[in-house]
Amino acid sequence: MILLMPESVAFLAAKGQTERVRAIVRRLRPELALSNETDVNPIEHAKKHSAPIAKIFQDGRTFGTVTLWVLFFMSFYSILTMVAWSTNLVASAGFTQPQASGVLGWFNFGSLVASVTVGALIDRFGATRILPIYFVAMSAAIMGLGFTMTGPYAVVAAAFVVVGFFAGGSNSGIMA
Repeated sequence: MILLMPESVAFLAAKGQTERVRAIVRRLRPELALSNETDVNPIEHAKKHSAPIAKIFQDGRTFGTVTLWVLFFMSFYSILTMVAWSTNLVASAGFTQPQASGVLGWFNFGSLVASVTVGALIDRFGATRILPIYFVAMSAAIMGLGFTMTGPYAVVAAAFVVVGFFAGGSNSGIMA
């Protein structure tokens, strides 16, 4: 695309490449009938200003900013904890090392499914309705995970799919 796509007219005009600007405009708008003497003035762009971090706490944004930070922390910390400790948890419950390692795959499968579906739910019902459900369900699923460790591996794997679903969904949803 870089080779086939022309540079923007504004950029070329700012660089003084008036003939290239005229050629592009002639192709895009042949009815304008530009001559070789037609003046091409660069577009003045507004200067970009940086804002101090304090701006995100002004104008009624304090609660939303702090809430977003807390949710990001909770979401990432939950996923990090699950990834770091799940194999040890499952192995210490008496399962084999391949089974213990496999729960990460099940966790990620649930996370993948949620990441694909949570966006559609947020589009349909709104983030403020969907994300609280995901976060509460993630907490409940993680708590319930401890009760599955004495069951058969299929139950443990299913529990990790559920935890991955709500952890991955809350994480993807909060990023969106």
